[in-house]
Amino acid sequence: MYRGLDNLDQSQSVGGGFARFQPTSSVAATTPTLNDLTVWGNTGASGRWFRQWTSRFSSDLLLSSSRYTSDGDRTASGGLPNGGARFNFGFTETNHVDDQTARFENALDFASWSRVEFGVWATHNRVHYAFTVGPASDTLQRNRNTIRDGTANTTALYLQHTPTLRLKGAWGQYHQFVNRVENEDVLQGSRDFWLLADTSLKPQASTHAIVGLTYDRPSWAFNLEAYDKTLDNATIFSRRYRQAFGINTGSFFYTGSGHTRGVEYLLERKQGALTGWASYTLMQSTHRFDQIDQGREFASEVDQRHELKGFGVWQIGQWDLLAVGLYGSGQPYTSPESQYDIKLLDGRVQTYINVSDKNSKRLPSYQRVDLAISRVIKTDGTAEWRVGLSLYNVANRQNVSFRKFDLSSNPMTVTDVSQLGFTPSLDVKLPWRGERTRYSGVER
Repeated sequence: MYRGLDNLDQSQSVGGGFARFQPTSSVAATTPTLNDLTVWGNTGASGRWFRQWTSRFSSDLLLSSSRYTSDGDRTASGGLPNGGARFNFGFTETNHVDDQTARFENALDFASWSRVEFGVWATHNRVHYAFTVGPASDTLQRNRNTIRDGTANTTALYLQHTPTLRLKGAWGQYHQFVNRVENEDVLQGSRDFWLLADTSLKPQASTHAIVGLTYDRPSWAFNLEAYDKTLDNATIFSRRYRQAFGINTGSFFYTGSGHTRGVEYLLERKQGALTGWASYTLMQSTHRFDQIDQGREFASEVDQRHELKGFGVWQIGQWDLLAVGLYGSGQPYTSPESQYDIKLLDGRVQTYINVSDKNSKRLPSYQRVDLAISRVIKTDGTAEWRVGLSLYNVANRQNVSFRKFDLSSNPMTVTDVSQLGFTPSLDVKLPWRGERTRYSGVER
């Protein structure tokens, strides 16, 4: 069982400081306030049963239930000094995804080089998404039962050319029935939400092709993989202008395709007091939508041309010294360039924002170095305590997560929203078993 909840409040007042801490005064009443509040979490439980019937045949049963929630408030309000006109725009949204899954899988090994897997997979999903702009709202709520067999369209091939050289390849087709939808917000950074597929929102489909090789020696190893992935029915929910007079969410959905290709290199040192690995990824990820940028190809939101990672552990007696280094080239975003008003035939005034080409701008590169030290303390019996000190982002680099744009001022105000800076932490770990574990991974 697990439960996690995050309350992210990046609201602020354009005059400076966070909106939640602004004093009440006539000046504060006219100061534009940008709300950016997100509360999201996951709750779930699962149970698993496994049986090895014979040396070649096994069965695996998994039952799980989970719920994902995400509630956001991304509105802006304020007014001009000296009693000038006030404004109020933006949106709020609520997204809940419930999932109950039963999966029964079997594996039959005919020989050391062949295996057949088969089974059944049943899933019940319930998705609720409510979107509100001012006094108008639209709610999308659907239920769906899906039953899928466990024999997915995948093929993998491994060839042990020599005792140290292994060639590999894989191909597969995948479908996703709970679709991730990019919620484009040019002013405050894009987010995402989840909806069930139906006749109008088709399931997302992807085809993967991977080839590579592994050269494995007792003290070190080298791994190379190249991949090509296509995506159908990618979806964007986009509001390119400020909608103040009712909404029709159906007109905001755009469907297109995607293509990702790249190559990954990994070099690992496995023996000795100093161990670790270094990896480099060169990739390109693009999307194409007929209704966006006149159907031209553009970089997807996850496109990152270069990524370099390094991890090392130096073991000195009962001490472990760790170092992690990360570099990633800047990811794309869409920037507003100007805004203008159009007076409609009924006398209303509609404000439009002129933006750059989709994802034509790039954020600064991502750079981070982490350090850690830990020590194993043995107690009576087989128990071992591990006590450690970690220093996250030791250089306190302000890596930009996304950019916010305030068009109520002239020229517009641009705010960089940074990720976590320098953060020290202490940790204590008591393993269930009396065996010493060594760190081998890094997450970004």
